[in-house]
Amino acid sequence: MNTLKSIFFCYGLLHSLLLSAQDKPFPQNIPYQVKIEVSTEALEKLFYSTGTCKLQLSPTFQFIGNIQNRTEKGPSVSTVLISTENMQGAMLSLSRSVKPNGSIQYTGHLLRLHNPDGILLIEKDGHYYFIRTEQRYLVAE
Repeated sequence: MNTLKSIFFCYGLLHSLLLSAQDKPFPQNIPYQVKIEVSTEALEKLFYSTGTCKLQLSPTFQFIGNIQNRTEKGPSVSTVLISTENMQGAMLSLSRSVKPNGSIQYTGHLLRLHNPDGILLIEKDGHYYFIRTEQRYLVAE
């Protein structure tokens, strides 16, 4: 009898895990009230930094971190992974891609250990912003 209960329990657990792992659309109504504008020059400096990087990304946001990994995926895409020193347990992942027309697009996010919120890099009207959002929207990759 205990075996039968265990089988039903495992089946129910597996079923709930499969349902929760399905793709969910990215919400279009993320609140932008907590946003920090970042210059493209500051983002570009992060891709050429070595070792420890310390940049004033905006008047209210100083970033201090160590380069953990740098990856080149062909001539047009590069990614950098930076562990932060001024935010306990946070990792910043940034990607830079060169489009066929020559323009550069930046994407990225900062995940913080033991914190329900993260930071997402977005582009709006030609400007880049870090916005605070729930980490569940950041780990869909």
